[in-house]
Parts: sequence; structure tokens; C-alpha cells
Amino acid sequence: MEMNIGNKIRELRKKKGITQEQLASALGITSQAVSKWEMNTGYPDIAMLPVIAGYFCVSMDTLFNYDADKLEENIMNVLYNSRGGRPFEEAEKILLAGIADYPTGYILKRELLEWYAGEIRAHGRTDLVEKALELG
Repeated sequence: MEMNIGNKIRELRKKKGITQEQLASALGITSQAVSKWEMNTGYPDIAMLPVIAGYFCVSMDTLFNYDADKLEENIMNVLYNSRGGRPFEEAEKILLAGIADYPTGYILKRELLEWYAGEIRAHGRTDLVEKALELG
């Protein structure tokens, strides 16, 4: 998941029908700063984020394009895709990619730990013990 706050700021600015200069003036910054944000070559200072959200009358979640329902749906899709009789190596690859994309998706970590435990029990895969400990 990449952060596209600059794209969101541009979208909100255009929706409001203002120029980069007008936004910069309202926020007390330079138009070059706004341009850098919108081109994704720079980011607003963290203290500026609530000011930007307030100016556009949006939540911080909206500013960051965060949608909890969509996040949960994406995590559940990863979980579903790791199942269905897949071989261990394929399921592991899917779950590891999902964990990288959604590090707060603890259900994915639990699922992978269950896969590791199953492989250790069924096939004596002691090589997975270290992976399981790192994941845990």
C-alpha cells in the first residue's frame, strides 16, 4: 500500500475549485510546497495534516484514503486466497505478501502460524520453527 496523499490533496483542491496558490495562501505555505505534494515529490509536515483536513472539511482517514471496511475486505481476500487446498509453499507466499501489505492483519499472521504448525506436526519441518518464532 502506497501513500498517495498528494493525489488526495489535488483531488480535494480541484473539487473545491481552487488553485495551488489559493490553497498555499490559505495554509500559509508556498505554492511550491503544494506543487511538491501533488507531484508526490514531497509530503506535508505532520503538523500540517490536521490543518489540511480541516481546511477541506474531511477526516484524517479521508485525507489518507483510509477505509477500514475496505482494509478488512482486502485482508479477508488474502486469507481466502491462501486457502482452498493450496500447497503449503503457495499459501505461505500469499500470506507473507499479505502480511507485508497489511502488517496489522493479525488474522493473516495467525493463519500462517497455523500452516507452520501443521507442517511441523505432519512433516517434521523443524526448519519452520525459526520462521514461526519470528512471525510470533
